[in-house]
Amino acid sequence: MKKLKILIVGGSSFIGSNLYYLLVNKYDVYVTKNINKKFNPIFKKINKKKIVNINLNKINFYINSMKFDIVINCMGNTKNYKSYKYNIKKSNDLVKKYLKFLQELNYKILIHVSSSMVYGFSNRKFAEKSKCSPNTKYGDFKLNEEKKIIKYLNINNKKIIILRLFSIFGKKNKVGSLFDVLNSKKRIVINNPNHEFDLISFKYFSRIIIKTIKYHQKLKKNEIINCCSGKKINPMYLINILQKNKNVIINKNENIKKSRQIGNNSKLLKILKLPQFNLKREIKLIYD
Repeated sequence: MKKLKILIVGGSSFIGSNLYYLLVNKYDVYVTKNINKKFNPIFKKINKKKIVNINLNKINFYINSMKFDIVINCMGNTKNYKSYKYNIKKSNDLVKKYLKFLQELNYKILIHVSSSMVYGFSNRKFAEKSKCSPNTKYGDFKLNEEKKIIKYLNINNKKIIILRLFSIFGKKNKVGSLFDVLNSKKRIVINNPNHEFDLISFKYFSRIIIKTIKYHQKLKKNEIINCCSGKKINPMYLINILQKNKNVIINKNENIKKSRQIGNNSKLLKILKLPQFNLKREIKLIYD
């Protein structure tokens, strides 16, 4: 059977690069090279024949003539995404460029990787129908980005599936993340020990992608799916699971409010027929 042809837009991003390696054995996967000058180490190992060079300012005939079954959009600006310094103008300029690219590209289904930051924080679990009240510039941007993608790509009658990704980890982790710090010689500084978050692995996320592709006919147009475990953890719980005997410094800052962002994962279990994510087992498989 002929393999489905998939293009990962934003292939040199952290998520895009990881997804390539997790999907390449099952599908015929291509990636686009981002406009960034620096590329992460994972991207540098990707087969050069599978890298599609694009100019977002000008769509060339080569890319326009290529046909794909699925496009996975991972492109975005995540620099300072937790900070008030997040550059929305830069992000909006990038969206305009890749929306034009996605409108011209020949494909059937778009899977857009969004963020749980569109929800904000709440003591209740976030379902896909929950009210979005982002409390960061990045969250505001990601919510507006979803709306723009649905508005402009629906003109071409594309089927759009939005995956709202919560926290994620894998064998290779983003520089500066808690997993990265734990595996380095750096001391651990926890600024918000009471922060409760929802965590899945890259491997589990790739299974979500695969199941989304498999059951796409059951999904509605403009479907939104939470990519999460449905369970809460905090930084200290994670450190204990990893059993890292390190010097942990906890900054007790009274100005930092307790934050909570946990997702409802019922769509993953019922519609996509995925098993419940097991954090301890996944960590053991990756790091033991």
